[in-house]
Amino acid sequence: MNQSQHVPATLQKRFMDLYRQGDYQHARKEAESLAQRFPLDAFSWKALGNSQLQTGDAAGALSSLEQAKTLTPTDPLVLTALAKAYFKQGQKERAFDLQTRSLEIDGDSAQAHFNMANMCYEIGAYPRAEKHLAQAEKAGHPEAEILAMRSILFSLHFEFQKGLDALERLHTLKPEDPSVLNTLGNYHKDMTDFAAAERYYAQALRLSPQYYTAYSNGLLNDHYNPAATVESILLKSKAWRDHFTPSRLLAHDAKDRTPDRPLKIGLLSSNLRVHPVGWMVSSALENLASDIEIYAYTDNDAHDPIAEKVKRRCHWVPTYHLSHQQLADRIFADDIDILIDLAGHGAQSRLPVVDMKPAPLIIKWVGMQISSMGMEAFDYFLSDPYETPPGVDHLYTEKLIRLPNDYICYTPPAYTPAITPLPAISNGYVTFGCFNNPAKVNDVMLGEWAKLMHQVPGSRLFLKGGQYTSPDVCQRILSTLEHHGIDSGRVLLEGPSDHAALLKSYNRVDIALDTWPYSGGLTTCEALLMGVPVVTHVGPTFAGRHSATHLSNAGMSELVTDSWEAFRERVIELASDLPSLAVIRAALRTYLEHSPICDAPKFGRHLRKALRAVWQRYCENAAPAALSFDGHGRAYFEDGDEPVEIPRPPTLDTDEGFGWPIEESIIAIDNGGQLLNDSKVEQLLTDERLELIVFDPSGDAAHHPMSRAERVHYYAGHGLGTGSPATLFTP
Repeated sequence: MNQSQHVPATLQKRFMDLYRQGDYQHARKEAESLAQRFPLDAFSWKALGNSQLQTGDAAGALSSLEQAKTLTPTDPLVLTALAKAYFKQGQKERAFDLQTRSLEIDGDSAQAHFNMANMCYEIGAYPRAEKHLAQAEKAGHPEAEILAMRSILFSLHFEFQKGLDALERLHTLKPEDPSVLNTLGNYHKDMTDFAAAERYYAQALRLSPQYYTAYSNGLLNDHYNPAATVESILLKSKAWRDHFTPSRLLAHDAKDRTPDRPLKIGLLSSNLRVHPVGWMVSSALENLASDIEIYAYTDNDAHDPIAEKVKRRCHWVPTYHLSHQQLADRIFADDIDILIDLAGHGAQSRLPVVDMKPAPLIIKWVGMQISSMGMEAFDYFLSDPYETPPGVDHLYTEKLIRLPNDYICYTPPAYTPAITPLPAISNGYVTFGCFNNPAKVNDVMLGEWAKLMHQVPGSRLFLKGGQYTSPDVCQRILSTLEHHGIDSGRVLLEGPSDHAALLKSYNRVDIALDTWPYSGGLTTCEALLMGVPVVTHVGPTFAGRHSATHLSNAGMSELVTDSWEAFRERVIELASDLPSLAVIRAALRTYLEHSPICDAPKFGRHLRKALRAVWQRYCENAAPAALSFDGHGRAYFEDGDEPVEIPRPPTLDTDEGFGWPIEESIIAIDNGGQLLNDSKVEQLLTDERLELIVFDPSGDAAHHPMSRAERVHYYAGHGLGTGSPATLFTP
């Protein structure tokens, strides 16, 4: 064999024909033969490396492409392919260095610009992605690939009409591409054309029956659709197991079942960042005791304030480069005891990973937590008594964990704007507002809102959201309301803003109207934060009761209604008494911030207790069972009469480095409320090592936050004495 010989043009063409036809397996075999016959020609290794990339062998591609780079160190296409391989192996910095070097050599390479755009998109650097996508288009990169990425970038920037135009053009080029059909379904869902969305998802699944993302999107679409029922949604959720079979199930026979050892908890989410998931879980994670070790598996390696807060508490594990199989293996290798899914049927979900059962216990929490997952892999569903009231357990294939208060813990942002006076007083009319996802603003609900607006003469409706940049969406809203007799002059439709500006926009709203059948979650918390009461009509699924739990936990359960008639009555009561509405506005933020919704230490204690309880049950070889809490924070399984005994948090360390091995709680009596101001006492209460009885003769501490804490028994107007009646003199 003449090793100096170059690959003949005929053999190069044979390989390129196979590669361009998408026959990557045969192309790889051809390339392997070329590498054996012509090892000194860079083409052989470049061909092998690219075909290895296309067949999922990133590690093999690295070796082949490094060999090609040795032979031709300045070939920009080799550097681009090598950047792809390093990126797929999780070595981002090396990948970006190589891609930058490739562009320095050939700044007009369409392929290099497109790969840079794709890598930037994958890590969430969307402005950089757009810049390189434009350069790739200018250099002649295939139109279909440009349109596919551009449509997604348009949606991320809420430019829905431009995105839909790009998608429709792409559909003409690739009419039977399942991913195109799925994305078209998403666009129509977001514009409340639920029937069209379902058609596109169904087409995608017919063409690609294992396309689980289209199935998930179809389920999500049903939660927005007023025509869907809770029973039909449950059936569809359960049917997941009929459509998708895990490639394998991981066994946990060798698991250490010591009940009181430190636990390893895995979080599966791409949204542990500035995102509703991040706002609702980050402070809870911060407040979990140190015997809970957390691993965060995320496809989005974000660097915003919420992500940084989570990173300080967790082992942060970027997983964007891992296949479902590889990620399942990584979770298993990390010896995770309980895996918590925070993505559900949402974007970037990893449900095939969950299906492989990489941890012995799997819990659903937040992140597209909209109803039962219906999948055999899930053991528990984290909830509360308001989201899942008595009598709904049969609608869940998982066992319910009902935390005693809210199922989330909200963290208000540091840049929260000041609340301004009630706008109705200066405007002379009431402004109803809804900043929920416009996909939740359906025609049925608009008809009910129109009835309300007729009953509140002169009232205005202010809607704000990404889809209102679309003329078609705006026209649908206005036409529907006009059909019900509401003039378009009474309706304001406004596009998206940055988060601080969005919050400030609540200063233009008097009363917030919640959406149905899919209610608001984070938006309800934000409205309350800005002093705006929210009135909700509960929907049939878990997704329809988010506002119900937030309002109930904020002390405003009277704003939770179960019919449209009651909904309108409650709104009209608020709108008819502007002085009282102004008082509510001034007090709501305080109510929220002092409610269980924002009590991260308490939430952390309850979450730890729930995780410990289900782990102990697993260690006892008992099947999962529903878990609930009583008013004293004690946890009970449905088949037990006694509260679950949970190991206490780790030993309290004092400033002197001295440990207190306290086996039982101390009961302390405080006459006068002085201990309420002691930080060490607060720590003992947090660690469940102290029960504090406070007698406060003067009642001065009645508004002290600690007087309402768990394990504090506070009695205002009482003092210690002999037990005989006496006159109490207070200053």
